Amino acid sequence: MRICLKIWIPLKKKFFTKMDIKKITYFILGIISLIMAYIGIVLPGIPGTPFVLFTAFFFIRSSPKMQRWIMKQKIFSKIIRKFEDNPVLPIKYKLLLLFPILSSIAIAEVFYLDSNTHRYIGIGIAIVIIILVLRIKKISISKN
Repeated sequence: MRICLKIWIPLKKKFFTKMDIKKITYFILGIISLIMAYIGIVLPGIPGTPFVLFTAFFFIRSSPKMQRWIMKQKIFSKIIRKFEDNPVLPIKYKLLLLFPILSSIAIAEVFYLDSNTHRYIGIGIAIVIIILVLRIKKISISKN
């Protein structure tokens, strides 16, 4: 007995393969990060560059058409090309990545966690996140 990995959806095609679902997921994540990138560019205090890089990452994996589109955008193409030339994540962006995560852990530590065991676990998670983010050296957004 064979198991079919296709999902029936009545759109243009009758079936979406596993690869199609993966591409659709990348496309949806790319749209979400694109919206966040626009918000980050318009509003001060919210980083836009990491979301631009996430958008490029997801769109490159979703379709060649979306990859061409993102590279035609004036604002985004400059950021992506600059990052492709030097794919090192600066300390500024590492800190911007850490700030929301660590502030939510700190709020949970102060206001919501009563047990010392839970507090130690929260502190341990924070330390692991700090170590992982600070160890990031190079990031590749290309498809390979």
